[in-house]
Amino acid sequence: MLGTYTYHEIFRRSVVAFGTLFNNIELRRNDEVMKVPLAYGPKAKFLARLDQVPDPTNKRVQLTLPRISFEINGLEYDSSRKVSPTQKIKIASTADKNKSMFMPVPYNLSFEMGIISKNQDDGLQIIEQILPYFQPHYNM
Repeated sequence: MLGTYTYHEIFRRSVVAFGTLFNNIELRRNDEVMKVPLAYGPKAKFLARLDQVPDPTNKRVQLTLPRISFEINGLEYDSSRKVSPTQKIKIASTADKNKSMFMPVPYNLSFEMGIISKNQDDGLQIIEQILPYFQPHYNM
């Protein structure tokens, strides 16, 4: 059983699904509407890029602000959702055939999200678009 190669992109799809929750966040200044960029990676990575070139006139390092970043913060086994390992679920693969597989093992993925902005008003606009709708416990 161990040592057989299986890769179903489950964690990759989870990261993409989490990122799509924050795709349509906009920033409005006067008559200008700007879509806030979203990137996978730690906030410290983007801050380090800004610290590399302290001269603001140098155009080698460009970083659009404000920006939202997120990354996987933790991965833990969830014993409260565990069911019998011999229990099977059936999946319809074609119109007349069913495919069966053993129950998957439950894990919780934790994400950390950061907002980088030049001024406070931009950051507050982003937060006010996220907090009313976002639930910290989201099941996929």
